[in-house]
Amino acid sequence: MRMKEYYDQERFRTDKRPWHGEFNELTQKKSFKFAVIGDRTGFALEGEFEGALDMVKQLAPDFVLSVGDLIEGYRSDKNTAHQEWDEIDRHIEQLRLPFFRAIGNHDCGSELMMDVWRERYGLEYYAFRYANMLFLIVNTEDPPVPIADKYVSIMRDLEQLVQHDPVNGEAEIQAFFAQLIEPVDAEQEAGGNTSHIDERQFEFIHQMLEQHIDVDWTFVIMHRPLWKTNDPNYSRLDSLLKDRRHTVFAGHLHDLEVTGSQESYRIQMGRTGACKHREHLHDFQHILWVHVEDGTPSFQVIKLEQLSTLESFRKA
Repeated sequence: MRMKEYYDQERFRTDKRPWHGEFNELTQKKSFKFAVIGDRTGFALEGEFEGALDMVKQLAPDFVLSVGDLIEGYRSDKNTAHQEWDEIDRHIEQLRLPFFRAIGNHDCGSELMMDVWRERYGLEYYAFRYANMLFLIVNTEDPPVPIADKYVSIMRDLEQLVQHDPVNGEAEIQAFFAQLIEPVDAEQEAGGNTSHIDERQFEFIHQMLEQHIDVDWTFVIMHRPLWKTNDPNYSRLDSLLKDRRHTVFAGHLHDLEVTGSQESYRIQMGRTGACKHREHLHDFQHILWVHVEDGTPSFQVIKLEQLSTLESFRKA
C-alpha cells in the first residue's frame, strides 16, 4: 500500500510536490515511526540542522515531517531564493527518506517567495494517508503577509552576524525580539503575529476530515501555532477535530511546549537549527520522535547534543 496524496486539484494545477522521496510498499500493520523537525530558521546556526538530519538518518524513521522555516527567506531576488532552496534540498535528499514540509513565514513571506515555492513545490497545503492515519499539512501563510522593509534589513544584518559570530549574533537576536514584546503592535507591524487560513483552504481541510472519518488518528502539521491566535478558521478546525483522536504540530516560536491531553496534544516544536529568540524554559535544539503502535502514537524528545538519549515526552 503506497501513500495516498490529496490536494486541491482545481487550485493547484501542477505536478510539483513539497516532499522528497517515496514510501516503500506497506502492509496493513499499524506500527511505524516518524520524526518531526522544528524551525531551522530564522537565523540558522551553522551545522545544527545538518547534524539533526544526520541523527534522523541514523534513527531511520519511516518518514520525516517539517513544520517549516527551512530557509531564511524574505528575499527580493528569485535567484537568491532558489539558491537557498537548492542548498536545503541537497541536504534533505541525502537523507534518502520521505520528507514532508509545511510552509513557514520565512519560506514564503512575500509574493515573490510564494512564487518561488509554487515553482519548486507546487502545493501550498495538502494531505496524505499513511497506514490508517491522516496527515493534514496546513498553510498558515494563506495569503502571505510581507514584513516591513526595515525589518528585512535588520534580518539581513543579523543573519550575517550569526554566520560570522554565533555567540554575539544570538545575543543580538534576543535583544531584537525582546524589544518587540512591548509594544505588541511592533511585532504585528513586522508580520510576526499575523496568521491566515483562507476560506478555500478551510474547505479543503473540512473535506479531508469528512472523507477520512475512519482513520485511527489525525495529525495536523502547521507552522504558526494557530491555537495561540484569534484566527477564525482555526477555531472552526478545532471544532472539527474535537471528536477525533488527533495531534497538532506547529513551530515558529522556537520553544518546545505541549498542551492538551494524550488524544488531543498541541505540540509547539522548539528549534532544529535556528537561533534562540527569547529565554524559554524548554529552549533547546531537538527533534521529536513519534512511534505509532496499534493505531496510537507515543512521543519522545531527542536533544541534538544527546544523540543516544531519548527523553520521555512529558507535558510541559
